[in-house]
Amino acid sequence: MARHTHRWGVIGALCALLLAPAVATAAQPVAGARYEVHDHKSKGATWHVELEASKRNPAMLRVVVFYDEACGETVGGERIPVTADGVVETGGAFIATDAKGKEQPATWELDARFVTAHRVEGTFRIAEPDCAATRAFGADHGGTHRHTKLGYPDIAAATPRARAQAERLLRGVRASAARRFPTIERARAAGFSRFMVPVPPAPGVFHLWSRRYSRDDRIIHPARPESLVYFEPVDPAAPPVLIAYMYRVHPRSVPRFAGRIPVWHTHKPGGDKMFHVWLTPDLRAAYANCLPVPELERSLHPFKFDDVPTDLHEAQPCPQG
Repeated sequence: MARHTHRWGVIGALCALLLAPAVATAAQPVAGARYEVHDHKSKGATWHVELEASKRNPAMLRVVVFYDEACGETVGGERIPVTADGVVETGGAFIATDAKGKEQPATWELDARFVTAHRVEGTFRIAEPDCAATRAFGADHGGTHRHTKLGYPDIAAATPRARAQAERLLRGVRASAARRFPTIERARAAGFSRFMVPVPPAPGVFHLWSRRYSRDDRIIHPARPESLVYFEPVDPAAPPVLIAYMYRVHPRSVPRFAGRIPVWHTHKPGGDKMFHVWLTPDLRAAYANCLPVPELERSLHPFKFDDVPTDLHEAQPCPQG
């Protein structure tokens, strides 16, 4: 009888092991990835969380930024380690300002864990004498921070004046691109570089930036874009293809241009505003806030889309149908 009892005990233990929930595997962020989430709808209590992993060392967060409207604070840190189990525990002190402008000591804390390489979950806290805020969040790699839905602008709803402005810029952009930048070598000779860093592009979308045009006083000039947008094919023998111009302005100087046809966006809270003009003759596709693949493939014969991973929202193909 004792032997049977022992045998059933062993079987029960094995069943318990098989039925027990699996232990979560350790995860660390994707190198260079940005994890963002926000609440921009709660009046007076909006918030935003952004974590960006180091490109060279994914076990390190290059920067963490947290904004809370209730306390009116933006806080964060740099070079924050991620443990082998994907855990992030950090915080610090900062000087807050109350409603009367008086400075006072305050603290912030971040407790988070990468549940997968593409998702981080945790809690962010701010504590100051006159305000305390705690936000539980889940942020995904790929950018949940989108003020607008990816897609095409509503050209039919635009005013005739807005359409005329958008069409005039598009004609100038296409003529300028064909004349000035038939090859990427011509663009580099004109002073465009990859943010002044000699890094060879990976397959997919990348930008070349102009220091001169970013510092001049010309806004939305058809021949003076702040950046050129290229697509690097997977085939190493195929040259990069110029697919768009990107225009960028300071967030406090966004011009009234073409109504709501250009979809202005930013890549970080308080950052420059920007929009793209894709090199397609179709006005609707040219001002999309995503990659208008079918239209670009029809109008740019060297361009053939390769579906490669990306965390740039403008590199996501536009929804079709």
